Amino acid sequence: MRFDHRVVLFDLDGTISDNSVGIATGIVKAMAAFGIEISHEEAAKTIGPPLRVTFPEMGIDPHHVEAAVDAYRDYYHEVGWAENVLYPGVSEVIHELASTRRVLATATSKPEPSARRILEHFGLADVFDYIGAATLDGSRDHKEDVVRHTLEVVGADPADAVMIGDRLHDVEGARKAGVHASIGVTWGFAEAGELEAAGATLVVNDTIQLAKALSLGGS
Repeated sequence: MRFDHRVVLFDLDGTISDNSVGIATGIVKAMAAFGIEISHEEAAKTIGPPLRVTFPEMGIDPHHVEAAVDAYRDYYHEVGWAENVLYPGVSEVIHELASTRRVLATATSKPEPSARRILEHFGLADVFDYIGAATLDGSRDHKEDVVRHTLEVVGADPADAVMIGDRLHDVEGARKAGVHASIGVTWGFAEAGELEAAGATLVVNDTIQLAKALSLGGS
């Protein structure tokens, strides 16, 4: 199965880079600020959706969600963002895609300043045509909203785009925004079978398979 779409959208956490240590620690600290103790393993399982969705599901009083988000960001913006590593081979796929003159953009639920900072740290910010991300105030938070916004900025029809991500929220959010072509990657945070159940068009296990699906490398 090949995806020759003009626009390629990438999720960030769990797809481009592994920031599970920084995110999980930030979540643990935010929860602890409100008297709720969870393990790093439990926190890591929640990575993907916006924090404003995750925190109420984990027991934070809805009236305290914004304060919990602030507590998370206090840690993440100082320390957690840098506890981050690229997944092997992803940078090479992104650079090769850029050489094909396709339109590359992120579509992440991470706030734009954090997403940009991380991509700059890895030398990838300038490779993307646009860094599509959430807003700090939550006005654009869910994946569907981020995808719609990103497509509007790059001037693309949803039918011309493919979404690449590691969680069901990437697949489902893109679909709600009209992007029905999706590639799920298993090196991120999804549980076994999650991406298939969400309806990902294709699920790949490594960047060699991803490159082949995107018609790269002379394949």
